[in-house]
Amino acid sequence: MHQRLCYVDLRVWYVAVPRVRYMRQSHTVIAGSTVELLCRIWGWPLPHVTWHRLGSQGPNSRLPLHEEDGRFTLRDGVAVAPPGGTVINATLVISDVRPSDRDTYVCDISSYVDGAWRYDNGTVLVRVKGHCSFDICVSVCNMSFTTDRMRL
Repeated sequence: MHQRLCYVDLRVWYVAVPRVRYMRQSHTVIAGSTVELLCRIWGWPLPHVTWHRLGSQGPNSRLPLHEEDGRFTLRDGVAVAPPGGTVINATLVISDVRPSDRDTYVCDISSYVDGAWRYDNGTVLVRVKGHCSFDICVSVCNMSFTTDRMRL
């Protein structure tokens, strides 16, 4: 009696529509400090991430984030979707924050799933407070608070 061996190549393709899973609604930061805006996403294949700011012209205007002085930088992050992986540009870092940086920042994500492009986005408002030259500044859990001058 002869046995025949049969090999089957079985591949399972996991797909998930891109979604912004978490973004803080707002950050209040002290002028001159650094703020990190994290866009936690879900999706497979890993979504493409782009950032822009709305500006005072309204939701249809998109202002560039990259300035000649390089205060705006992008960092990679980790996807929360199985099997995980590195997400390019998932975190926007603004160094030496200025009052003019007060704006709504948008994390746009997209990926090609089931023969079509799928999209999602999240927004975060950045508020900027003045320098702490005479104030007491306390940083707790990535949030900045400013207290009034202490009176003796």
